[in-house]
Amino acid sequence: MTRICLHCQGEFSDNEDQCPECYGRLYRQKISRKRKNLKRFGSKIIEILVIFGVFFLVLAGGYALLNIVGNLPYPSHPVVDQSQSYNNPSTAQSQSYNNPSTAQSQSYNNPISISAFYITESDLAKLNSKFSTERLEFRYCLFGESYKNGVLITNMVEPEYQSRSQSSLWATECPSTSVGFIHSHPEGDGCILSSGDISTLNSEHFPIQGVMCEKNRITIFTKDKPKNFIPIYAVSTNSNNVVSSRDITPRTACIGERFCDGTCWNGCNTGGVWSCTPQGGHCQYGPDPKHCPPDFPNSCLGTCWDGCRAGGVWSCTSQGGHCQY
Repeated sequence: MTRICLHCQGEFSDNEDQCPECYGRLYRQKISRKRKNLKRFGSKIIEILVIFGVFFLVLAGGYALLNIVGNLPYPSHPVVDQSQSYNNPSTAQSQSYNNPSTAQSQSYNNPISISAFYITESDLAKLNSKFSTERLEFRYCLFGESYKNGVLITNMVEPEYQSRSQSSLWATECPSTSVGFIHSHPEGDGCILSSGDISTLNSEHFPIQGVMCEKNRITIFTKDKPKNFIPIYAVSTNSNNVVSSRDITPRTACIGERFCDGTCWNGCNTGGVWSCTPQGGHCQYGPDPKHCPPDFPNSCLGTCWDGCRAGGVWSCTSQGGHCQY
């Protein structure tokens, strides 16, 4: 017997479960939809890959551009370098500090060979003036030559800054001909290398790095001793020779010599005298309460004390400040 399909009005036998004509058409439509979905999915994948490819190309190009800009060389001497050549004694107004009796052939790739730092009085004055007027962190690339047991700085060049603040800066790298750089800590952090400074000193080829934290307070560190600064001397010159020098090495790397218990301490408020005690840094105030800071308004036995809780009456006793409740 035969049956008639309700969809296509075609005939099919009782042995068949469904109309072969309708079944074939539905199967072909299903396969066509799957193929279209696969094409759409493939197109999306290609679009995503193209976008990522463009992104990485732009990122790589930007990184390459930053490397090119960061490695741009600038002169190791300012414009006047034709009249201030430190390597040619015959040049007019030459200021060569190569003294045959004292100069040594030292490689600045060997930090052990640098055990002292010499800077001219004029360059020291330049740094003092910069520190007094500059509120942001600054840097100078240092150029020098062997002198006695260390290095004598013959020129300083301020690099081009990309960005800087009171606590950090991003600047063009110093040329490979420099012996290092000196930077400032204008926020009063002391003349100690930060962890970032030590990392920079260890990773770059420069043998020295310096810090200036206040006027006439400079510390210079070498690769082999990044936590102990070397002696520093300010020198006066006459013609080609160093005629005098003075030791300007700070006793400590702390501002105001406030070093106690292995660290630097902040200063006192007006009227306070700082001292190092077994308990750490201490500010000694006079008996006049007006010399005490607002947080410690009460004066007793030459020291300022904080106030009492609500309901307490403060008084000065032979044992010190006392609150009576």
